[in-house]
Amino acid sequence: MPRKNEHGDKNVLGFQRLLCRRSIGALSAIIGIVVTGLLALVACTSMTRPATALSIATLDHTGFNVVPDHETAEAIAVAASRAMLDDADNLEFTSFLPFSADLDGDIWTVFSNPVQPKDWGPCSESLFFVVKINRGTGKILDVTMPSSEGGLNSDTPACQAWMREQTEPYSESAIAYFQALGKTCPNNNLERLAPGQLDSVIQQFRKSLSVTENNSFYAWAQTACVANDFTCTNGGYLRAARDLNLAQKLAEKACGSNLVCHSDGMACEETNPPK
Repeated sequence: MPRKNEHGDKNVLGFQRLLCRRSIGALSAIIGIVVTGLLALVACTSMTRPATALSIATLDHTGFNVVPDHETAEAIAVAASRAMLDDADNLEFTSFLPFSADLDGDIWTVFSNPVQPKDWGPCSESLFFVVKINRGTGKILDVTMPSSEGGLNSDTPACQAWMREQTEPYSESAIAYFQALGKTCPNNNLERLAPGQLDSVIQQFRKSLSVTENNSFYAWAQTACVANDFTCTNGGYLRAARDLNLAQKLAEKACGSNLVCHSDGMACEETNPPK
């Protein structure tokens, strides 16, 4: 009969006992973690209320000032205003700094520094930003870029002298514009537009300009006239279009108006009048 390997049996038995002890230890650790997690969950659940149980007072932020001081209001206004300048404006935003804020009730009104570039002429208005902000919510209510409070500087001696110097016959002021019409839509004969119709074209043209282009165009058009009528004001605008290199753009706007003139002494008509 073969002899049993008593030494080998003891080793196997010892290994089994060791494995059993370690398995029991690992299982105990896992059970401990699970029990601890359940206890923590129960504890947190008792401290937490569902959102529906929160009182209205807890959710209501009325009276909380999102914009508490003028520094915050000015920072918001600067950020909101920067995007308003068009590339065609050719103005450095830094020229509008610093901004200053005034509080009226719950509304911050923030003003920028006024700017008047020299190439706008002595009759030009200054431009500046105005931003209105709700103090309680931080909402931007309005962002505008109006003209200076005094309007055109037409009463200043410099502007008066400049307007006298710029006075010239209508026929001379209109040469560049008429030439541009001849290149753009010669068959429309738009040089025959009635003064009121030309004024309408000019006003539509102004709406297509950037803020600063329009300001410059309007200021440059100021002129001293004996009769304050459409012929006088149109002459000023045509002169301004020539001097500011806008005659071609103005002609293109006129040609796109669908107006056609057939002969002198007859009213010019729209080819596709609105129904």
